[in-house]
Amino acid sequence: MTHTPMPIQKRIASVFIHVYDMEKAVEWYARLLGVPFRSGPYEEMYSIQLDNLLILLDSHRSGRFTPAEQALFALPTDDIDQTYEYL
Repeated sequence: MTHTPMPIQKRIASVFIHVYDMEKAVEWYARLLGVPFRSGPYEEMYSIQLDNLLILLDSHRSGRFTPAEQALFALPTDDIDQTYEYL
């Protein structure tokens, strides 16, 4: 039996975040992550490029938006107390 190499890379390339208010979401995530952002108006998708990940803000379902009940991802920090104060 021959072994076929796995064609999938061992990393996450992008994360979709469903948002209700694109304008507020773009500003909030950009400021939180310290990245520049262009001013609106915005389409139904907005991308934020980080070093190794593309965050895709998606408002396609904004009319029937329900926030997640649990965390969908985590952002690393060296000091959780300082981060809490920052937020």
